[in-house]
Amino acid sequence: MSRRDLDTYVGETARVGEAMGVENPPRSWAEMHAAIEGHRPNLAVGEQAALGLGFLEHPPFLPPAARPVWRLLWSGAVAVQPPVSKLLLRLEEPAERDVAGCRALVRAMGRVLGEPPSYARARQRATGRQPTA
Repeated sequence: MSRRDLDTYVGETARVGEAMGVENPPRSWAEMHAAIEGHRPNLAVGEQAALGLGFLEHPPFLPPAARPVWRLLWSGAVAVQPPVSKLLLRLEEPAERDVAGCRALVRAMGRVLGEPPSYARARQRATGRQPTA
């Protein structure tokens, strides 16, 4: 997403936050980044978060055949985390080959499944462009 698209997204999210009672939510990407940076000294990983992370990293319900696909998706999820998140969560940087595998998998899924209608509508709101077929 472009910075303009990010600003639009954060602005839309701010309206939702206000409707839920949030006072003065960030309205731009820069404001959101500044707010997160302001909270950084107070960030910590509690027991529940650590347990949830372990569950997501190694879901016990996955059949063995699905585990390699999940590992690629997990690598992509870790790769896009900001450095502070990786540090707090004690996540190692995934191997480049795994991140590349995640990208290929997501692109293939996009070609097979097409663009989700909700994403297409969000893109249209943010950019004014028509959804892709």
